[in-house]
Amino acid sequence: MNLPLVNLAVLLSVASIMCVALTLAWLYFGRQRYAQLWALSAAGAVVQWSVSALARIEFPDQAWPLFITGTLVAVDSALIAIGARHRARLPLHLPIMIGIIVLSIALMAMGAATHNLATRGFVANCHAGVMFVIAAAALYPRGRPALPPEFAVVSAFALFALFQFALAALSLGMDSRYMLATGQLYRDVLVIGLPAVYAAVGMAAVFVLAMDLNDRLRALTTRDPLTGALNRRGLEQVATNAFADARRRRRDLAVVLCAIDGYDDARRLRGQDALDGALAVISDVVHASVREEDLLARTGQAEFCLLLIDATPEMATEVVERARQEIASAMIGGARPFSLTVSFGITGFRVDDIVLSSALARADAALCRSIADGGNRVTLSADLQ
Repeated sequence: MNLPLVNLAVLLSVASIMCVALTLAWLYFGRQRYAQLWALSAAGAVVQWSVSALARIEFPDQAWPLFITGTLVAVDSALIAIGARHRARLPLHLPIMIGIIVLSIALMAMGAATHNLATRGFVANCHAGVMFVIAAAALYPRGRPALPPEFAVVSAFALFALFQFALAALSLGMDSRYMLATGQLYRDVLVIGLPAVYAAVGMAAVFVLAMDLNDRLRALTTRDPLTGALNRRGLEQVATNAFADARRRRRDLAVVLCAIDGYDDARRLRGQDALDGALAVISDVVHASVREEDLLARTGQAEFCLLLIDATPEMATEVVERARQEIASAMIGGARPFSLTVSFGITGFRVDDIVLSSALARADAALCRSIADGGNRVTLSADLQ
């Protein structure tokens, strides 16, 4: 039995399984760009181990297979790092990445040309280790605890990087007087460890893809596709927690309703597409006027709801008054720009507000008074006056 070929067949099989799994995950889990890059990396690994097996059978003394496999290692591991940074919405720094790839390939080409296995192995494994460190660092979330799938993929990528650095250290002795012993140890570590680490990386990557798909599906059911704000269902979910927190901690909470003045007339005059653009502008202005922890939802065809955390109705009045003025002065549309005004109704959280609807009823009454008084104004609910 040719053990080196058996080892290569095992690695080729694992790489093929990873390629299929990641390709299917990309096809059916939302076709994310980072998933596509990871699938291409796995496909490159399949080619790499195929070339290695072919070279051992047909070209055992040739240098070009070493150059090809080294190039594939450099490109495939870089695709992992680029995909990870793409998912994290971090700068890709493509010129730097390309420069590192070119430098690594040049060094490996020198090693392959002189049959210097130590140089080729050290550079290839170090390059892969560095790229997986970059990927792990990019995937670790900032400002919040890592979710289980994120922790799994970061751990798997870090483990793969450590494994690559260990192989790099072992490869340094492959051209010394201990070459045979070191080369055998290198192959043993490669064969025993790499399939398991490969599998861990592939499974963790699929878990992250599944988590991202779940987040997108949740967003589809709780977000308004036109404005990106919460929809009524999403508002009900977050308001339950916000009300419970305000009641338990005795915190202030302001509830604001906003509506476009004369929406039906404007739609007949301008058309639905123009009004859709107006809704997006209003959402952007209101969102930019509040803090990150505040909540904005589109609750009707031309109506928005805003929950201001740790804010009294008087504080909310100052915030929405600035937004009202900015919306009134904004020009909407391209060839035929127009302007709109909005009205606001504001109320505050009360301890007897068990559900959102009771607070919304008071805010809606205030909003109706704003509209009845001519619109383009902010009105507090009657119980606050």
